[in-house]
This record gives sequence, C-alpha cells and structure tokens, in this order.
Amino acid sequence: MDSDIRHMEMPLDARVWVFQAQRKLSPTEADFVRSDMQDFLSGWAAHGAELLAKVAVVYHRFVVVLLDEGHANASGCSIDKLTARVNALGTELNNDFLDRRMVAYMAGSGEVETTSLDDIKQAFDSGLLNEDTVVFNNLVQTRQEFEQQWKVPLGKSWHARFAGVKQVQS
Repeated sequence: MDSDIRHMEMPLDARVWVFQAQRKLSPTEADFVRSDMQDFLSGWAAHGAELLAKVAVVYHRFVVVLLDEGHANASGCSIDKLTARVNALGTELNNDFLDRRMVAYMAGSGEVETTSLDDIKQAFDSGLLNEDTVVFNNLVQTRQEFEQQWKVPLGKSWHARFAGVKQVQS
C-alpha cells in the first residue's frame, strides 16, 4: 500500500469511510488529495465539536478517512460535508470517488483494477476474475473491519452474488 493506516494512532473502533477512485491517481494527484483532505479534516466539526480524523490514500485508488468517535461523533451534516468535499475533489480531478457500483479488485499484475457490478458476472465467466481474486469491501465500518475484512477473496465477499458465485462463509 502506498499509504497505510496501520501506522495511524487511531483506535480499532474508529469509524471508517472508504472512497474509491474511478481511475488510479497519479502520485501528484494522490499527494494533492492527501493534502486537501488533511486541510479539510483539520477543520471538520459536528455541532461545534472538533472531529479527530485522519486520512490515507491507499494504492493510489482509495481515500480512507478514519474518525475517532471516542473524541466526538460525526453528525449527518458533518458526513454530508465530508462527502461534498470528496465529490468536489472528484470534480476537480475528473475522477469519480462516489460511484458505489464500481468493484475494485487486485489484478494478476498487482494493480488495482475496477469493473462494474453490472459486468462482474461477465468478468467472472470470462476468467478475468475467480473465487480467489481479492476484491475490496468498501462497506467496512471500523478500522478493525478495514484491517481484517477490506481485502477479501471474491468467493467470500458480498460481491459473490453479483458474479453468480455461491458465497463461502469465512
């Protein structure tokens, strides 16, 4: 990972948001996103309470925001502001971070690639993906889930049903 969350001083129950880029960020874009999000998070608040949050750009594809809810909880309005900031970054970089129908997977080359949920069955049937292909579960809610359940084999993920694969329980 080009920037990892393991070194961050955040509790395992820290809340996590994962925003997946439509395309790989260049190193310059990744630095810009990281810097812009750090600036945003330094002033992020909910009902006047400062939110203690950190950001990482992982694999030049994912913007991962962690929030220590032991310090203060996010509100609906603060989450809306976070989403709006990420959306604005996407517009500025011509790179959608909010398309939840795109599935990211680890290609044989070691690069993160994407396919749409609509095309995942075709990708599976053609052999591009198999039950052991690592997919990214961007629905994780906490740092612990991120560390343990973010990268999972397709056959053990919620994506399996879209590929026509019987999901195997872990």
